[in-house]
Amino acid sequence: GAVTDEDVADSFLRESTHPDGSLRRYLDRAEVASLVGNTLFVHGAVDRRTARFVPRPDAKFRNTPSEPEPAKICDDVREWTEEMNRFLRVGLEDHARRPGWDPDRATRGGEALMALQNRSAMWGRSVISNCYGDGGCITTEYARRDREDPDRERRIQVEGD
Repeated sequence: GAVTDEDVADSFLRESTHPDGSLRRYLDRAEVASLVGNTLFVHGAVDRRTARFVPRPDAKFRNTPSEPEPAKICDDVREWTEEMNRFLRVGLEDHARRPGWDPDRATRGGEALMALQNRSAMWGRSVISNCYGDGGCITTEYARRDREDPDRERRIQVEGD
């Protein structure tokens, strides 16, 4: 028969919350950051604001009135990578324990992971959604002009020192 919207929603919930679900198994093997030799890999970008910063495991997925305090600041890139991946593991364990909203719809398991991918919730400290363009958004007119600037490489080299 035909696949209904309810079938799709049920499949997504099972795949993301059941221990044998394909999405859950994928996330259980994922990393926020990976260091291979001297090369760091993240989904988005590491900049001055995200480098060294490890979010708190109780970070909320909302716009907060003040910048969130870090759980830890790491000066060593290997330690930072380990701590970011520990943050992911703790968030996934939290989600496994409480995959749904609480009765007040105020919090849910894994909320800190939702916050991590959101620039507003992290006050720009997201290695998942940040990029090296204008303010994290590469589609602005400013970013286009910057990409097309013939002196861009020289500026990057000078500013990068």
